Amino acid sequence: MPEISQSVTEGLGIFIPLLGAPKLALPLGEVRGSAGFPSPAADYEDRRPDINEYLVRNPVSTFFFSVEGDSMEGAQIFDDDILVVDKSVRPRHGHVVIAFVDGEPI
Repeated sequence: MPEISQSVTEGLGIFIPLLGAPKLALPLGEVRGSAGFPSPAADYEDRRPDINEYLVRNPVSTFFFSVEGDSMEGAQIFDDDILVVDKSVRPRHGHVVIAFVDGEPI
C-alpha cells in the first residue's frame, strides 16, 4: 500500500471524523485492464472489499477533508477533491500539510 501523506487546501474545507464511519464496500472486478476482449463473466462481482482498508491505516487519527477552491492545483489537489488525512504521519520536507490555528484551517 502506498504511503498516505498529509494533504492541504488553502484554508477552506470541511473535515469529517472517520471514527465510527460505516464501512463502504465497493465492487472489485477480476478484469484488470482493457487490453483484449473481457470475459463474459466480467460483470459478475462477488468480492466487495472495504475502501477504508486501502485508504486508512490509522482510523483513530484519520479524517476526510473536502477541498474548496483552486489554490492547490499545482500540487494536484483540485476543487471538490476529498483528501484522506492521517494526523499521525509526521510531516517532512516537501510534504503538503493541513494546518489549524485556533481550531480553524489556514
